[in-house]
Amino acid sequence: MNHKLLALYGLKWNPFSPELPTEALFVPPRLEHFCWRIEQALVAEGGFALIHGEPGTGKSVALRLLAQRLTRLPDVAVGVINHPQSGVGDFYREMGDIFAVPLRPHNRWGGFKSLRERWVAHLESTRRRPVLLIDEAQEMAPSVLSELRLLASARFDSQPLLCVVLAGDARLLDKLRREELLPLGSRIRTRLATEPASCDELLACLEHLLAGAGHAALMTPQLARTLCEHAAGNFRILTTMAAELLAAAAQRDLAQLDEKLYLEVFAPPAPAARRRALTRSLAWRTSCASISHPSSCLYRPSPMRPLLCCSIPSISLSTPSSPAISLRSIGTIKTSAANVASSSNTVTSSICSPTPTIPRSEPPAFLTPRPPAITAGGLGVSKSRGYRPSHCVISTTSSCVSTLITAEQESLQAARPNAITLRHNGCVLHPAGLSAGG
Repeated sequence: MNHKLLALYGLKWNPFSPELPTEALFVPPRLEHFCWRIEQALVAEGGFALIHGEPGTGKSVALRLLAQRLTRLPDVAVGVINHPQSGVGDFYREMGDIFAVPLRPHNRWGGFKSLRERWVAHLESTRRRPVLLIDEAQEMAPSVLSELRLLASARFDSQPLLCVVLAGDARLLDKLRREELLPLGSRIRTRLATEPASCDELLACLEHLLAGAGHAALMTPQLARTLCEHAAGNFRILTTMAAELLAAAAQRDLAQLDEKLYLEVFAPPAPAARRRALTRSLAWRTSCASISHPSSCLYRPSPMRPLLCCSIPSISLSTPSSPAISLRSIGTIKTSAANVASSSNTVTSSICSPTPTIPRSEPPAFLTPRPPAITAGGLGVSKSRGYRPSHCVISTTSSCVSTLITAEQESLQAARPNAITLRHNGCVLHPAGLSAGG
């Protein structure tokens, strides 16, 4: 931590640094009880203890606090395994280095015997067991854990020689359930489960850290509450976010950390690619609502109901009481009658229907640049084309009025069976031939 930042806020140390002094650590009641149990019971009686929990919930902090307290006890030797991934040979090398016992890795029985003799002598002179702390114990091999279990007791398991504290995540629990490690799991006498903290526990931890550093008003109460709510019950996430805010505030020479700084530091900026995708999506929706390009053909299958959104190349509609209407490839209807041509209304047709016979990877076969004229009476297409629309939506748009008319095939035929004549290649087809079944 640079001295400029400490002088800027009057801090004794960085309250969010991993190098926080041991006396400034936050100790929850559960951790306090666990440490007392180790100091008063397991050091004198021996055995195994276990700390387990998710990453960032305080396992390593618990071992650090426990090691600091155990070193204050008289006649207690504390050892720490720094390389839990070692094999059995390297494990004996590290154990000999911790307890100052010369061992030969090729002579495993000699190392086993020398360690036990050293521990028995220490126990007879001090009545206290040596303590072995192992962090990240989920990385240890099952053979090493079994060797440790055999080392830690004598006289048919009636005399514990060592106090072992294992710390690991959920993988350690799964490993201890293995058949070859069930004897070790049954010997665990004390457990500490570091569960995700509540918002009140995180807030108490944050206040303790700020007060211990000498600046309890470093951040506003609203910001402290916001950090605790967004830390997901994880002490590591809480301190990491607070450290980022402290560095940003020092860079801007802010007197206090507040919610405005939180929004400026952690608010995710809108990516340019996301904005472009949103713009393309809006443009696509607009083009679907009003098709204006002559060769537009949109095919969007859905997971539940594949739909075909397209424009019919050529459709001619005729009724007894109105002039012939020609529907071009873009779906825009123009009339040859003078009274219809003089109006500013534009009629747009969009036909959507399931297309089980059309592959999704290529456009429909009947949509060709110059197809033969398709006639629509009763709003249907002949079965030989492989496509029959289930409904037709005709939208009439003027300058201020938009009217949406949905006409079902069967209702039109029932109401006016002879109102629309279907023509295809000069032949007149009866509307009854385009029923739902035909």
